Parts: sequence; structure tokens; C-alpha cells
Amino acid sequence: MEALAALSLASAVVQFVDFGSRLVSKTNNLRENGFSKEGADIKAAATTLSRLGDELKASFSATSPEEEEMADLATRCEDIAGQLLAVMRKIEKDASVQQTAWQSFRQAIRMVMSKDELKELTERIGLIRETMNLCLQKMMW
Repeated sequence: MEALAALSLASAVVQFVDFGSRLVSKTNNLRENGFSKEGADIKAAATTLSRLGDELKASFSATSPEEEEMADLATRCEDIAGQLLAVMRKIEKDASVQQTAWQSFRQAIRMVMSKDELKELTERIGLIRETMNLCLQKMMW
């Protein structure tokens, strides 16, 4: 039984060290670059999705059920893009201010804590994209 407890403790220590090393790495990256490449990509994609959703809604006259569905999907896509941008605003720092190590560390923690939310939102956008593709294929037939 003592061997199992020792193994469990060793496992917890390894997980803690792994999490800590990833956090320190992310902190150093944020301190040097101000914002992670992943974060910048997500922010750019969300901004583009929001703009394209707006343009897509304006281009449909909603005379057919497919066009109404596309307009609805575009609205949902815009909503999710707005949520993504809100999460990214929580995470990113003010670029005009020199960031201390502590501020970079806090930003890295916010990034790690928001990872699940970002993943869920990107998965929802992927689902909407697939639905839009099917709807466009149906409209072309």
C-alpha cells in the first residue's frame, strides 16, 4: 500500500512540475512578445469572422429557407466571434505598458484558465462552418 501512495505522490509531483514548466514557458513568451502567436491568430480569425458574418447577412435577401438559415448561421457565427474577442480581451495586456514578470505570469494563468473556453468556442465555430458548407451545397443544387 505504501508503494501505491509513493507512486501517487510521484505522479502528482510530475504533473505539478509539468504544469509549472508550461506556465513559466508561457510567461516568458508573453513577457518577450507581449501576446502569444496563438492568441493573435485567434483574435485575427474572430475579427475576420465577425466582419464576414456581417457581409454575409447583408448579401442574402432571405427569400428562401436556405438563405434564412445562412443568415441565422452568420448571426450565430458573429455572436461566437464576439465571445472569442471578449475572452481574448480578458487575456491580452495593454501593449503601451511595459509588463513586469508578475503581470506576465498572471496573464499566462488567465490564458491557461481560458483554454477550455477558447476550445469550446472554436469547436462551435467549426460546427457552424460545416453547417454553412452543407447549406451552400444545397443552395447550389
